[in-house]
Amino acid sequence: MPVKLSIIVPLFNHVDYSKAMLAKLFVSLPEDLSYEVILIDDASSDATVEWLNSFNHCAVKKIYNPNNLGYAKSNNIAVSQAKGEILALINNDLIFEPGWLEGMLDILENPYLNAGIVGNIQYKVVDHSLDHAGVQVTPTGKLEHIQVLSPESPAYSRVFAVTGACCLIRKSDFDALSGFDESYVNGGEDIDLCLALKQRGKSAYIATNSKIYHHVSLSRDRASIQNEKNSRRLLAKWRNVLKIEMARQWQLRLQQANSYHDLIDGEFYEEFLKSPQMAARLMAEYFILIEEQRWSKLIDGIDLNQDIASRTLFKGLRFIDSHDCYLINTQPEVVVKGVASVVNFYVCGRRIDPANQDNLAITISVNHVQYKTLRLESGANINLGIISPILLPGMDNIFKIEVNFIEPDGFELLGDASHLIYISHFVIDDKLVKNH
Repeated sequence: MPVKLSIIVPLFNHVDYSKAMLAKLFVSLPEDLSYEVILIDDASSDATVEWLNSFNHCAVKKIYNPNNLGYAKSNNIAVSQAKGEILALINNDLIFEPGWLEGMLDILENPYLNAGIVGNIQYKVVDHSLDHAGVQVTPTGKLEHIQVLSPESPAYSRVFAVTGACCLIRKSDFDALSGFDESYVNGGEDIDLCLALKQRGKSAYIATNSKIYHHVSLSRDRASIQNEKNSRRLLAKWRNVLKIEMARQWQLRLQQANSYHDLIDGEFYEEFLKSPQMAARLMAEYFILIEEQRWSKLIDGIDLNQDIASRTLFKGLRFIDSHDCYLINTQPEVVVKGVASVVNFYVCGRRIDPANQDNLAITISVNHVQYKTLRLESGANINLGIISPILLPGMDNIFKIEVNFIEPDGFELLGDASHLIYISHFVIDDKLVKNH
């Protein structure tokens, strides 16, 4: 009988989890299923090799890597020896529930769904909380597991991507893509595979009637530099696909009142929101630029804003040498040239008369896209700002500052109060900027 299913399991340490996984796997499979299990050890340093040497099963094939090759290459080696029409790619830290496979197979073999890859519902072993019902892209460009499941969910759900911890894919599709992209190192390979299938016109699905438990990331440090490199590689390779999905998420948010305040500091101007499609594309691009600039500093050690002070111009301010600060002549503007993103923008200074405790507020406007009004605290010093101001790529970015009287118990602005403060300097991207 031809082999229908090849179950691929890369192993790296955690031998007790591997034993428990395999025991549960065998009893969860349909009795009439023609299958093989390929266990590939990736140079484990615990008792995994000894266990494999002593373990024998008619359906199990064992492969030993001479040194640690990583998740992508290990899977690719194992698949090259697979005989099944369908591949089940699974981790060694899973606990299987009866019936987990059938629903996934139904989706993959349904000719009307055009499924390229099928994942399932995964719960954390530690507390049985939902860990994965697919992968989605957030408006800020982060990839995160969907962790909400409707009780009325149908048997399947189309999603942006699925985790490689447990998924089905046809071997012919896997081979046509030359398997996992081996430039990733233990992270990002599964999302990349889903997007490569999407490029070929196929979709990713979740079988909502397939449930397993997962110990979650036993062998991977999600906060590591390598994980950042994987994320950078994924964004560079699929920038346009991810940007389109981010823009779609932004457009959904912008069409709902007050649904974006958890994503930006301050408010959008109403004029900006009148073109939600354009606004959504701009926001998607901006958050991509934030990540690209962050990686440049974190991974390459290159601060693209190191010379930001030399690219900054002040307007509407008059420097007073005797006080080492600026007085406001007209509405102040800070013009920043050739900058894609900054982590913050702060106005720093003090009240001219510290004894005068009038209710004052500073409004910072960014490119007539975003603004934030901040009430001055009592006391002499001023240190107020906006986090991740929204810059416009390829343009001069203009920050405008207004100082106003404000209602004691509200936020209604009552008139210009710029004559009551000095500005000592600005902080832009965590750098002190002072231009005489």
